[in-house]
Amino acid sequence: MAFILLELFKFLQDLNPKKAVGIVKTMIINKLKNICVVFIASLLITGISHAYEIEMNKQGKSYALLIGINQYSNYPHLQTPINNVEALAKILIQKFDFQSQTIVKVTDKTPPPIK
Repeated sequence: MAFILLELFKFLQDLNPKKAVGIVKTMIINKLKNICVVFIASLLITGISHAYEIEMNKQGKSYALLIGINQYSNYPHLQTPINNVEALAKILIQKFDFQSQTIVKVTDKTPPPIK
């Protein structure tokens, strides 16, 4: 992957150096984001669920704050964080017995708090 990005960067830099940096930066951010999501999902789906049940012993309620922002002012817009929040909430409910009312989701679609 790194070799492909380097070759693409060299090619794009010949055309437009500033645009080349932006394109490669976007590709790297998206690739890292996807790697993180796959890693977290695989941890939740595999052995962690069993260890979590043993350690937790069902004491009290479980709460989760899930944050998914697609649009940043200084970075390229991302495409899946909001979907990832929804998927993770579903996993928490189905695999870890969270209640939907104890999961708070904050996304860039969430209206700002009233002052």
